[in-house]
Formats: sequence, structure tokens, C-alpha cells
Amino acid sequence: MNMDTSMSSQSATFSVQDLGYLTALGTVALNSAPIPELEQAWRARLSGLDERPATVRKVIWDSWGRSIAGGVNPEDSDYRFVDPQHLAATLAANRVLIAAAAQVMRGLLAYNPRGHINLTDADGTTLYFCGLDLTPVGTRLLESVQGTNCTGLALAEDSLVYVLAEENFGTGLRQRRMHCAAAPIRNAQGKTLAMLTLTAEPGWFHFHTLGTVQAAAEAVSRQMALQALLEEQQTVLEVLNEGLVVLDERGCIKALNRYARQLFRVGLDLLGSPFQRLGRSDLNEQILARIGEGLRDLDCTFELHDFSQLSCLVSVCPLEQGGRVVSLRENRRIREITRRIIGTQARYTFETIQGRSRAIADAVHFG
Repeated sequence: MNMDTSMSSQSATFSVQDLGYLTALGTVALNSAPIPELEQAWRARLSGLDERPATVRKVIWDSWGRSIAGGVNPEDSDYRFVDPQHLAATLAANRVLIAAAAQVMRGLLAYNPRGHINLTDADGTTLYFCGLDLTPVGTRLLESVQGTNCTGLALAEDSLVYVLAEENFGTGLRQRRMHCAAAPIRNAQGKTLAMLTLTAEPGWFHFHTLGTVQAAAEAVSRQMALQALLEEQQTVLEVLNEGLVVLDERGCIKALNRYARQLFRVGLDLLGSPFQRLGRSDLNEQILARIGEGLRDLDCTFELHDFSQLSCLVSVCPLEQGGRVVSLRENRRIREITRRIIGTQARYTFETIQGRSRAIADAVHFG
């Protein structure tokens, strides 16, 4: 199963009731005053009612029950924060995720200008937000901490969920009169890395909000998978014992591995520069541009910036979408490896002794 199929199949886990409930409410009910049936059911649940009314979704009724059993006080609306040192370490560990998600979240906010979008890790800690300042960085949004809330419920269910204002457990969230939808951000193996939650005023929340949030979360998931792939490729490039230079379609340096930097005695500051900046040689841009099928083991000498010379075998491989990969093996290193293989000392056996005299024959025999 490919990554996109895996993500979609794990995210789209709404029950028929969840989909039907939102459709049945319609736009008018979503945008109007609080839904009285939910208010009555919430109070009944707090009073000890176990039998779920038909007006409440099962996922919400069960979450309310867990919140009560966990001792969450519905009147306590204060956020709990993680320890500052722990938060600093968490933000550092998730910096790639935050950077990938931030761009998508800001784009999503354009369609919800008076709303709030937040990113939490798999432990429910807020890592980043944009829009209204509703969940500060460092707040803990787990269901066991805040009671029923959209992010906490999505983490508990490990799936795409929505929570209407009156479906929250805490009084403060209920009175805020904002609806939410949350979707998981997963890695290529399907493990939940984080949760993306959109909070909107009733007039800005509708059935299509769910698909928008899910699409945004999956976009971040794909970006994270791509980032992981790029990091793996970069690691492979760095450990290779030959110089590799990746050029774009203009012949400028896109990547330069560790060994290539050592050979040419340059740093990463040359990224974006023309290939000729590495050193003067016969391998000019005209030759590179004419390479169709590539070339292999071209003997080439570069005059470096410090006026020293680098002699190596050069191979060039064109890329399908433009650009080329240039690999370089230093001649001196090739000779060193060759000497290690064949040895530097002559070895003699009796078979190499020339002559057929009686004395030589006796020496071989008694040797």
C-alpha cells in the first residue's frame, strides 16, 4: 500500500452517525444559538445518566464519560502547561514538523480569518498556532487533562473528528461558541506524529470544513515523508567514498557531499554557484550540456582555487527532469586502493626460479 492510500484510509474513519448528524443539523442549526438538546444531555451526563440520548453522538457521550471518570472539573477552564524545559526540548525535537505545518496552517487560515488553527504533538502539547490566541504554545490538550475537546478527542480516537461547541466538556469551551475539526498528521508508516485542529465561529464552520482540515493534515504528512526521504538521501551522499556534485538544469550546484567538499577544499557556501567555481578544467559547461547518455571515467584535472591540482576520474549522469550528477574519484586514492589489493612487495615461489641445473634442482627439492 502506498503512503497516500495508507493515510487516507486511516484518516477517513467517520461513522455513519457522525456524518449523518452534521448533515441533519444543517447550516441553520450550526450557525444559530446553542443546541438545547446537547445542553440538556450534557447536564444529564454530569448528573450520572448512563443511557445515551439519541440527540448525542456516541463518540461524544463516551468522551464525556471518560472525562467524568478521570475527575476533570467542567468548571475549571484554566489551561495546564508543560514544564518550560520539557517544552523547549519538545519544540526543538519537532522543529521540522513545525516548519512544514506552519506554511500549510497559514494558508488554511486564509479561509478562516476569524478562527484559530493549532498544531499539537502526539502527547497533546501545543507546538504552534496561528489566528486567534486560543491555545498558547505549551498548553496540554489531552482529553484526560482538559476533558472533551476536539484535539484531545482526535488523539484519543486517532482519527479525523469534529466537536461542536456544545459537545465540549468544559463550560468555558462550551460558552465560547466555536466549532472545531481535527485530523492526524502521520508518518509514512501510518503512525500519528501530530494533530492539526481548526477552530471556527459557527458561520465559518460547515460540512466541507472536515475535508479541508483532513486535506491540510495529509499535505503536512506528505511534506514530512518527503523530508524524511531527503534526509535519508543526504545521509547516503555524505557517507559515500567518492565525490558527488548534483547540478540543476542551469549547471549550478544543488548538492555537494562531504567527500567532494574535501576534494575541492570548499564549503557549502558554494551551493547555487556554477560548477566551474569548483575549479578550472576541460569539463566545461559546453561539454556537460552535450552529454545525453552521460559519460564514464573521464580522466580530468582540476586547477583549484589555491592553485593546487586535483586529478580524478569523472562520471556524469543526466537526470530525467533536468540537471546532472557528477561523481569524482581521485586518481591518487585509486592508486592507493590498488596497491592495497595487489600489495607493494614482490612475492616469490619455487616455480619462479629459473634454471635446470642439478644444484638448483636439489635446492628446490630440499627447500
